[in-house]
Amino acid sequence: MKAKIEKLRDEIEQHLELLIGRKEFLEAEKLIDEFELLFPNDSLVYCARGIISFNNGEYHIAQFHFETGLNTHPNSIDLLFNLGYLNENLGNYISAYRFYNKAKKINTGKKFKSLLDERLSILEKYQSVIEYNSRKKVLFINYIFPPLAGSGVQRALKFIKYCRDFNYEPIVVTTANCDYYPTDTSLLDEIPNEVEVIRIDERNTLTRENMNELFDVYSKVLSNNLEVLEKLLNSLNSSKSDITSYLIPDFHIMFANEVIRTLPEILDIKDIDLIYSTSGPYSTHIAAFLLKHRFKLPWVADFRDEWTNNAYLENAEKSDLLFNTFEKMEKNILETADHIITTTLEAKVNYENNFTVNPSKVTTIFNGYDESDFKNLNIKNKSNAKFKIVHNGSFYMTRTPLSVLKAINKLIKNKMVDIEELEIIFTSYNPNLEEWQQELEKLGLGKVVNYTGYLSHADSIEISSNANLLLLIVGETTKCKNVIPAKLFEYLNFNSPILSISPPESAVENILYKTNRGLNFESNDEISIAKYIHENYLSWKNGSDIDTHRIQNEIEKFTRKDLTRQLCEIFNSISEKNINNSFDKYTELKEEDKNFYDSLFSDGGWDQTYFKHYSNTHYYPIWEKAFSFIVEMERELKILEIGCGPGQFAQLLFERGVTEYQGFDFSDKAIEMAKRTNKMYHEKFHVGDAFETKMFDNYSYNLVIIFEVLEHIEEDIAVLEKIKEDTTILFSVPNFDSPGHVRWFNSIFDIYERYKFVLDIQSINIHKLAGENKIYLVKANKK
Repeated sequence: MKAKIEKLRDEIEQHLELLIGRKEFLEAEKLIDEFELLFPNDSLVYCARGIISFNNGEYHIAQFHFETGLNTHPNSIDLLFNLGYLNENLGNYISAYRFYNKAKKINTGKKFKSLLDERLSILEKYQSVIEYNSRKKVLFINYIFPPLAGSGVQRALKFIKYCRDFNYEPIVVTTANCDYYPTDTSLLDEIPNEVEVIRIDERNTLTRENMNELFDVYSKVLSNNLEVLEKLLNSLNSSKSDITSYLIPDFHIMFANEVIRTLPEILDIKDIDLIYSTSGPYSTHIAAFLLKHRFKLPWVADFRDEWTNNAYLENAEKSDLLFNTFEKMEKNILETADHIITTTLEAKVNYENNFTVNPSKVTTIFNGYDESDFKNLNIKNKSNAKFKIVHNGSFYMTRTPLSVLKAINKLIKNKMVDIEELEIIFTSYNPNLEEWQQELEKLGLGKVVNYTGYLSHADSIEISSNANLLLLIVGETTKCKNVIPAKLFEYLNFNSPILSISPPESAVENILYKTNRGLNFESNDEISIAKYIHENYLSWKNGSDIDTHRIQNEIEKFTRKDLTRQLCEIFNSISEKNINNSFDKYTELKEEDKNFYDSLFSDGGWDQTYFKHYSNTHYYPIWEKAFSFIVEMERELKILEIGCGPGQFAQLLFERGVTEYQGFDFSDKAIEMAKRTNKMYHEKFHVGDAFETKMFDNYSYNLVIIFEVLEHIEEDIAVLEKIKEDTTILFSVPNFDSPGHVRWFNSIFDIYERYKFVLDIQSINIHKLAGENKIYLVKANKK
């Protein structure tokens, strides 16, 4: 039946190609609709619709079809080639090169080989591609990325914008779906042209499988500290909190979990030179931690805010179990990362003192402003009809403007400020809007304050640029001394004075003092706050500026481009160290002899797997999938199994009526167990070494099975070369180390790379085990 379906599909595909070649697009569309009913979500549907749109000059629609298909079929060579061809025709040569190159990596057949080589050879002569290939590739793990917006988006976005100027090519990994942050689609325009952005779907529901995966993540980030993990889980299990309480350190651990499990199958990590992660959310660092652990890449962890010492962390009692867990996670991240970045000098000192981080491993790179954001601004604050006070950003916890509002209320009552000449603008989202409106009414300021809601970045800059006084509300707690809101640096680039609320001798106060851009006040110092507001009010009224002695060189060092230069210097430093410390992960792995495997089978192996019925082993789902392939072949099969072990897969075959089979293994114990398990078919099992057996010549096979064998053999290619040409092969290999392994495969790209010269790989199915562990089931033909 399967063969008939495949034949029908091929016939429809040929007919479609004929119709499209003749430009009979209406007829082709009708055929696609009929085809989709028979084969929903088939890659051919997306290819055909995209090709028709391309031929009609509807390039954006074509791109939509191809990319939608690629989301479902991420390793479809047809879709990758079509996206490459589309981008090449649009002049997006870097993107075209990436798509063609990925297609080449996973193409083991003859269909596209010469065509891909030809296209890549042409593109490699373009200057943009030459520069792209010369740049080191840095993986940016950045959750808050356009179209997501808010205060956290600007830092990494600007680093990405200027990275290429310092010979680094950013590759961004971010979320594909999030409901927790505001959005600003205008920020999409700030992403540099042809930067690769990989958007990972974030699961919104927790299953038992997800929970087990998350516990594996927690265990690794806690360095297998089982005592802490058990206490945490017991506490969560005994509490009456909802299931989301298991999501630590934040809800976005689900995103991190998806990154570490899916990214290596989308992107060839071997092309990456280093990793950069930025928080919050802090789960981004956990994703980076695990990627570094697996791929041994250098890693820079950028803390926009401290974690356990966060000024706005509620109920942060050091005896608290959850706090203790976070602290241990933070410590392990700080120890594992190759370099730590903070946004304040105070945070750097805290990491050095509280976590004993080597000072040479921590660098402060302040937030900043991008000069290009301030071009073409229409600044007219001197001529404002009203004295305009502006605050950009949200109010929460200790971030409250109440002391400023009370000071203004007193100025109005004392007739020092005319309420009719006053305008206060609060931008961004404020969760407690009703409470604030009630408070404003009490102070008589209800008609003076304008809540704009969230604004685009460009609009917020425009409004701020025309302020007569800029408010910067940091908070009043001692921890707030270390906080420097990112918006301060944009404020510095305006001509308006800044009124800041933070503790005395704070980081903000220090910057305001050095730049002479404004004054900082304690929140309870309403008299001084009122005095400063009044001075600026009078200055506006008189049409003059208070002398702020603007010191440009103190401000210019906060330009985003210069800050990116500092980041890339760190990239250079840790990249050089990594080259010096690089090693071959397989160097110490040696092939085991038959005595090792005799002992392994005698003991039952991991979890007594070799003593179990095949249906009770962790291999069963893989074997079921393999059997479905066998059923689909619909021909008289003669199966040869290399490394048959104790005969468990053979037992599955025999029970289902497939008996044309021969299997061999070089372990005497394995064959003894196989004969005992399959008494009726005991004569089908043989002791033999793959390099010496005559079965390749004496048995007329047309299907070869090799499950969990190739990773144990140093000369695995030589074994595959013994198989007859055009033979179908089903084999499985793992992505993890285990006793007896001489290699493992971190991704499908590793499999293609190793076997592309000897096998034409038809498909790779990924089967998840516990934690990050996977087994790849590969269907191929011997070349």
